[in-house]
Amino acid sequence: EDAFYTAVDDQIVMTQAKQEANTQEYQEWVSNNNDDAPLQLFEVWLYNVTNPYQVPRGIDPTFALIGPFTFRRLENKTGPTFNASEPVFTETDNSSTVEFAYVYDFQYLPERSTNVSLDEHVWTFSGSMMGLFSTVNEVSFNVSFIDCVDTAIQNFPGIAIFWHTTIRNFTHGLRDPYIEGDIDRICGNDFFWSQFRPSTFYSLIDRGQNGVVMDTGKNDITRVGELQVFRNYSVPVVNSEKIFQGDLWEGHEEEVRGSRETRTFPPRNWITTDSRLKIWSVEKFRATEYTFQKHVDFKGVPLMRFRLDDAELYACRYTYDESCTTLAPTVAPSGATITPTVSPTSTPTSTPTAPSEAPTLSPTCVHILNSSHTCKYYQFWEDGVANLSNLRGSPAFMSKGRFLDAPFFINDTNRRFNLPEPDSERDDQYFDVDPKTGIVFRNYHSYQINFRVIQMPREYATNFTNLSVYNKLVPFAYVRVEAIATDEQVDFYKSNLDTIDVVNELSLYGGPVLAVLFFGAMFCICCQMNNSLRLREVQKSVVMDVASNASTATAYGRLSEGNAEQKEADGPLISMEERTTALDQLPGYGATKH
Repeated sequence: EDAFYTAVDDQIVMTQAKQEANTQEYQEWVSNNNDDAPLQLFEVWLYNVTNPYQVPRGIDPTFALIGPFTFRRLENKTGPTFNASEPVFTETDNSSTVEFAYVYDFQYLPERSTNVSLDEHVWTFSGSMMGLFSTVNEVSFNVSFIDCVDTAIQNFPGIAIFWHTTIRNFTHGLRDPYIEGDIDRICGNDFFWSQFRPSTFYSLIDRGQNGVVMDTGKNDITRVGELQVFRNYSVPVVNSEKIFQGDLWEGHEEEVRGSRETRTFPPRNWITTDSRLKIWSVEKFRATEYTFQKHVDFKGVPLMRFRLDDAELYACRYTYDESCTTLAPTVAPSGATITPTVSPTSTPTSTPTAPSEAPTLSPTCVHILNSSHTCKYYQFWEDGVANLSNLRGSPAFMSKGRFLDAPFFINDTNRRFNLPEPDSERDDQYFDVDPKTGIVFRNYHSYQINFRVIQMPREYATNFTNLSVYNKLVPFAYVRVEAIATDEQVDFYKSNLDTIDVVNELSLYGGPVLAVLFFGAMFCICCQMNNSLRLREVQKSVVMDVASNASTATAYGRLSEGNAEQKEADGPLISMEERTTALDQLPGYGATKH
């Protein structure tokens, strides 16, 4: 057993020595851009609004879910700086880390997609327009904002609350033609507009780069894959502060250190049913906790399923000092006079003097003792949604697919608009892992992007006053990220584990030796094998006939999030070709793209 786990450690720990030797394991760790690599699949559905011209007149929207549009994600690990083309290893007596940049690209897979062209046009609610409405209301509720902006809004058609463009633009990047088109043209070089003007770029699967520093596990195998930095280009270097202006979360910088991607976990049954795994969630831009749900049999291999903990999407909850709390608001304002004054005037006032302030709406003596961890993420609405407004620049809220575990929105959105009910297996977020080796066999992550419809009360008439969906959370897109081991891969893995178990039962001496040799073949599930000769050598070593064909790899998937590279796009709408050209100009991208 010790020999087996020693072999496991040797295979999953990436080192500078492997980099210098350019070993097969290193090459496969650096890139999955080859035909033998497993598929990391991103499936996208769009909530197409089928009656866009009726919605501004007060009719509820009707939705048709179109998809899936399936993309394969290709990733390369490159150098973290302009001067480094390869990942940088730092190995000392006390620590061992590797620093690199993820570079992503996406390949459309029509054979795995619905029979609808990417060039078809669809209508969806516009997060960009809701973001503009929110900004205008915050700065100047019901009064003038900026003259040129007010002029533009006054002339916007009712359908300006929608994006209307091709499916290709939704997946690869678009800009709002009203905000970055009409308003820009009317306002010209207006100084105040330049201060408030948003970047409306939006993409569901934006390609880009993410900076990473992680522990290799060389010094301490229990820290293999542990993140120290993820997507951080700012100070301090241990947190997830936004790349550019402002803080994502008010009052704190989200700590990356100690979290992991759902790729590599320590072996030796480090994961147990009591484990609370800290996972870095790219799409939520924060650390999240996954907890054990159940044991599963995945194609004959016993695995453990870890699921996003329910508390991660709970609404903010406060605990109060009950000795002070008064449930009802105070009735009388502190500045009011209860009875008419008699002096100093000669004639008493006939009515009490007017209150000097409005009645308080909450107890004045309440002391908050503590709050749930979701309060710092602005989750002030209902259970089941993560508030991404600061990240997206629009009133965007992420839920599980079809509002799974969000009872308020199942009723307020799904049933209101006749949308399908969620399914606990289809619409959840989880991964299945083998605790012996730390290998993740299946990642399954479904999520939904939704926008809150913002009211637009102005002192002038607009075409948005009759909407029936104010303050409703309406769906925009459903995304499923899945990476899964194939039948061939799982059968090969299982046959080797079964053989190890049998040998261990027969011989206390032969078991560990054969375990090491079998692991050389079994590790194909971790790193795809392009060189069949290596597999044959392993087979010859154990003098057994294990699987004769294996081109396998670990199954993992993680969400991509748009970042600084989104600024490269120009124009109201960006095509796939323009997006490719922009990314080719990024430092280190063109040189590493295969």
